[in-house]
Amino acid sequence: MFHSLTIMKTPMHLLLKKISKSNPRAQSGLIKAFATNNPSYGLLNAWAELEFQVKKTETISFKKSANKQIIVLVSEALFLSKSDQKRLKSISRQRNGVAHALGGRMSPTWSDVWFVLRVSKKYRKVKA
Repeated sequence: MFHSLTIMKTPMHLLLKKISKSNPRAQSGLIKAFATNNPSYGLLNAWAELEFQVKKTETISFKKSANKQIIVLVSEALFLSKSDQKRLKSISRQRNGVAHALGGRMSPTWSDVWFVLRVSKKYRKVKA
């Protein structure tokens, strides 16, 4: 029998735990992406969440690639391994491919979205 106080670990519940409540646009976009099974849209919003968290504590120069700066700042703050840095760079390229409708790119997966959300959450906790 289902007890009213039992919290079910649904994918939506897990998603909401990963994202910040301070960026409603990204949060709404992630929920829509998940509800429509659209990892490309999910990646755009997960990256927006990461960018939002970084910009809360750091100044991003307009003279350099924002994504490259974000990767460096996050990598330093979280002491990311070389393989995690490489994955974040790859996901950044995927994100740019989606955002600019570039052909010949690998489609993002939910694993990529979850990776960015985990990095964003860890960064938020470190910088809190």
